[in-house]
Amino acid sequence: MEVEIMQAEVRNGSTEIRARAAGTRLKEALERKSSRRAELTVFDGRSITSEQRKKIYAMIGDISAWTGYYPDELKERMKCLYIEKTGKEMFSLASCSIDTARQFLDIIIDFALENSIPLRESGIERTGDIFNYLVSCIYHKKCCICGRPADIHHLDAIGMGHDRMNYDDSENEIIALCRKHHTMAHARGRESFCSLYHVFGVPKMSIEASYQRIFL
Repeated sequence: MEVEIMQAEVRNGSTEIRARAAGTRLKEALERKSSRRAELTVFDGRSITSEQRKKIYAMIGDISAWTGYYPDELKERMKCLYIEKTGKEMFSLASCSIDTARQFLDIIIDFALENSIPLRESGIERTGDIFNYLVSCIYHKKCCICGRPADIHHLDAIGMGHDRMNYDDSENEIIALCRKHHTMAHARGRESFCSLYHVFGVPKMSIEASYQRIFL
């Protein structure tokens, strides 16, 4: 839900803001959840880019071909999914903000990974946020390079001298790779493999929280 920032000032080292939201939905939501905390996203005022629009329509085309829905119908279904996942309002791909377009693309890609929908090109080429893409791949156990079913590869080697049964690997960095790319990662080594595909590891302990933030 978008709100208008009416005033912002610093008091005692903290920033205080006054905001206004159209209608009564915000007040009703706050009362329903008995909450006085929220996450604030600051829009930079820029509109969706042609590159974002191109990637979104490429994703819609691939999902449409796989599911049998017409592209226009599929686009509206994906918008409804966006609203369902984020709780935000309907938007137009002709004029939405760059932030809305980025999140919409993240959600479409996540949908494709969750449902094992093949893409004409790697999701790495489609994504507008590589971190969110890597998190979605780990969450759905899909290879971030090719989209095939994946295992979780530890980029941080446990090393000799550690008890693998009791070793705490929660702070280690992981990545989702299919058997082929998993083998390649071991053969080439971390630095070479990550540089080749422009990927990186995500701390294991942060996966669940990072995945939920995709929809905030």
